[in-house]
Amino acid sequence: MVPGRYQIVNFTLDRTFDITQLCVHSFNRHNASGYAPYWGISPGPVQGTLLFLISGHWALTSLYDMANDLTQRNVPVRGFRPVYYLIGMHAIMAYGLYKLFIGTRERNELAREKIWSRIHLIPLLQAEEDRDQARRYFADKAREKELLGTDTKIYNSDRFVRPTFMYTPSPSK
Repeated sequence: MVPGRYQIVNFTLDRTFDITQLCVHSFNRHNASGYAPYWGISPGPVQGTLLFLISGHWALTSLYDMANDLTQRNVPVRGFRPVYYLIGMHAIMAYGLYKLFIGTRERNELAREKIWSRIHLIPLLQAEEDRDQARRYFADKAREKELLGTDTKIYNSDRFVRPTFMYTPSPSK
């Protein structure tokens, strides 16, 4: 060490830290007695930052930084940098949202297709119902002619009126 340079030699930090535990030791080679002077720092709980004389200059240093300097190990950090995790998370979320949007479009397309298929089937179903109504009407006319013998008109007009009743099969015995 250079004469006149001071450094922290003994430093313990816990919940009940007392500032007198901070020992500032002099590495002055010219001090033949090997006397290590303790600087008069008032006892009490640690609050804020401290001023230390380093190489003849006062330096403003926080206890947290000093504790980090004393306990820091040069060990490589495991895993990727946090920004890569953030980018990966956003990429996964973007892919999921892309798939969600594609799925929503597909579902809407299938619903539209279903509606249009029903719209295109309506004329076919209507024609089937009309054929069934015509078959029932002519079967009813044939039964009426068979029972009554003549073609009697029950309405006072020649306009076709759709029947409002329906034949059901007789209950089986």
